[in-house]
Amino acid sequence: FRLAFHLGEAFARPDPRRAVGFYRAARALRPDNFAANINLGVTLLQTGDPAGARDCHQAAARIDPTSPMAAYN
Repeated sequence: FRLAFHLGEAFARPDPRRAVGFYRAARALRPDNFAANINLGVTLLQTGDPAGARDCHQAAARIDPTSPMAAYN
């Protein structure tokens, strides 16, 4: 999980499309991880997939409904 998540972080700015693959892998390994859902959602939005981003942000809100990040995204 950690490797995939950190690679997603590393590629998020220079190559968001590549980051999506790493974040998807991280989320597949830990679907209940808040940060993996938020980061994948943000990256999907950046790469033109608003429906996928919404699904990730809704999952994050279910994981931690008190988080301002989940409410904001």
